[in-house]
Amino acid sequence: MRSESIKLKWLLGESHSELRSQSLKHGPASLYYDNLKQAILNGDSNTLKEFLEHEDYRCVVNFKGPDGYALIHIAALQADSVCIDLLVDAGTRPNLHDFEGRAALHLIVSKSKMFFFCATV
Repeated sequence: MRSESIKLKWLLGESHSELRSQSLKHGPASLYYDNLKQAILNGDSNTLKEFLEHEDYRCVVNFKGPDGYALIHIAALQADSVCIDLLVDAGTRPNLHDFEGRAALHLIVSKSKMFFFCATV
């Protein structure tokens, strides 16, 4: 895994400070965000943990994607507490708001309300 990150960094020619200033519309920040997002959507907490061990990936944990969601929102929508814990441990701000002004906790609560409603019907 480490050699892949080094290779990726070498191919992209980006340093950590350059990466921090990137937007998600293009460049390596978008690639790192997409990799983390895919690990969350797959429920692959082991891969997510490996990615988050690298500063390149930790630099984007508070970014919002084109869909208006930060990674913590995606993990909350997946109801994946392990991924949420990994993201928070990596520096994600748990009170980030999505495009509708909702924090991850709001998404978890509304998802559990929907589950409870469907289970009782």
